[in-house]
Amino acid sequence: MTDEGGPRRTRLYGAVDLPDPTIDETGALPAQPGLSPGEYLEHYRIEGVLGRGGMGEVLSAKDEQIGRSVAIKRLRVANPSAHVLDRFLREVRIQSRLEHPAIVPVYGLYADVEQPFFVMKQLAGTTLAEVIERLARGDVADAKQFSRQHLLRAFVDVCLALELAHARGVIHRDIKPANVLVEGAASDPLAKRKALLMDFGVARLADDPRAPDASLVGSLPYIAPEQIQNADAIDARADVYSLGATAYELVTGRPPFVDDNALGLVLAHLNQPPADPRTFAPELPESAAKAILRALAKEPADRYATAPAFADALAR
Repeated sequence: MTDEGGPRRTRLYGAVDLPDPTIDETGALPAQPGLSPGEYLEHYRIEGVLGRGGMGEVLSAKDEQIGRSVAIKRLRVANPSAHVLDRFLREVRIQSRLEHPAIVPVYGLYADVEQPFFVMKQLAGTTLAEVIERLARGDVADAKQFSRQHLLRAFVDVCLALELAHARGVIHRDIKPANVLVEGAASDPLAKRKALLMDFGVARLADDPRAPDASLVGSLPYIAPEQIQNADAIDARADVYSLGATAYELVTGRPPFVDDNALGLVLAHLNQPPADPRTFAPELPESAAKAILRALAKEPADRYATAPAFADALAR
């Protein structure tokens, strides 16, 4: 994807590959027919596909009643299991209770239809993962546009969004650069482009008796040790760890642990101290390096208690 010539629509609107116990041993899924441009879901005219995975898809659409562009997320599988359907509906209900400028607003849920879907604001922008990839290529224009100061400002936006989520009992469980969108076009000054936290597909509510099971969820390069050991007993400090891993990659261009083997990543999170980020970014202030390493502490009690506390320490 490129954003030359104007805003780019992101494909990142939430988890679209939900685990489904009805998948057979071949991995095959009975998919429902796709929707073509010009077809309708209720009063939304489909314009195209923004993203698609094995279990779900996000569509670009036009609300014909009020004339605005929206994003529609729906399951792709025909006859989804109760587990998958419950998880899909939980995602939208969690996201819709979090009204914050740095969280994508939900416009509506259509649960009582043959194939449930929900409607969100349609966004254009660049994920932090894309920014990191572009900076790694050494482009001078990108380096000027995405300075560390600007990236840390975007990071603070995410920390404030998490503060609200945690206050509402929501643990995101999948904080990573690919789940943070810097909204707007490349031609817009970054200082005026806000960052948004995306993808509540594996989030859980602390007070929800129907919370997702204790299976391992998250993205291995950024996952907290306790999320690996006992996913059913984590709290907001697991998100702080993932924030630390995200900040580490923002300032160094790489996550704290790099291993092609999943087990190697798991063992590193559990047992291996991360290298000082100044090993890869010597210009990083000592205070920022210490803040990142504290957020990556193996024991939750040794980390910052809240996301804003970490953001404050990082900005000093």
